[in-house]
Amino acid sequence: MPLRTFIFLDHKWYKAYVIQRGGEMAGFCFATQLKNHASYDRTAELGVYLKPEYTRRGLGGEAVRHMEKAATADGLKMLIASICGENAASLKLFEKLGYDRCGHFKRIGEKWGRVLDVVFFQKSLEGG
Repeated sequence: MPLRTFIFLDHKWYKAYVIQRGGEMAGFCFATQLKNHASYDRTAELGVYLKPEYTRRGLGGEAVRHMEKAATADGLKMLIASICGENAASLKLFEKLGYDRCGHFKRIGEKWGRVLDVVFFQKSLEGG
């Protein structure tokens, strides 16, 4: 079974970046393919991951805004974000940045030995 590519390198639409502060790697952000079908080529899934010691410093918002600008420049029209239902800071950040909560899937994710909810957000890059 072929592996699904999650982070693309040198792709014309799907970009990935390292987030640095003071010469240290603080995290990374990326846009990736939502679905492997041409019908979804206008949409990308957005991800931002920060080391715990770099959260609540404005880096997440800066990374999301950077990804929105890059996605817009690349012709993408919609961004989707999936966030752990317990990650209150990220949920609040995406709401603050104008993302609409569009889905809540119960008990579909698992990490650290725990089953978790996943909340989906979306934002139109076309202003509508």
